[in-house]
Amino acid sequence: MNRAQRHQLEMLLRQHAKEDMPTFSLPLHHRVMEALRVRGLPQAAPRQVMGLSWSSMVWRIGLPLAAAAAVVIVAWIVLHPVPPAPTGGRIVNKIERPPSPLEMPKIETSPLAGTNAIEDAKFAYLDRDARKLWMFVASQIPELPEEKKDR
Repeated sequence: MNRAQRHQLEMLLRQHAKEDMPTFSLPLHHRVMEALRVRGLPQAAPRQVMGLSWSSMVWRIGLPLAAAAAVVIVAWIVLHPVPPAPTGGRIVNKIERPPSPLEMPKIETSPLAGTNAIEDAKFAYLDRDARKLWMFVASQIPELPEEKKDR
């Protein structure tokens, strides 16, 4: 159904609705209203105006003021952070202990022949991981040329 057909149907329905509806009778309206006035129209019951008590004033004024104060406090905390703690530590006097009567013997050891090899091998995995990390970072930069992958 296109727009023109829909409009035509709507106009037809409105016309039939107007034909079915009785016309407004002004004399009938005047007679009904006069009869109601003679019998007396029911009046709305008067509202009892209660005097403002202190408890109602507290709720009406105090509650919004408390909410506003809470908002102000939260805003103050957010906008004014806590100052940093002082960096200077406390001064503590250390107690000097008297020397122990037992002395630990000092043992002198000769350096082992393979100590340097063990020290060098200790960081072999670290070197490999650092190279892999460098290759990853370098692969993300488009200006650097690609190199062979480290296995």
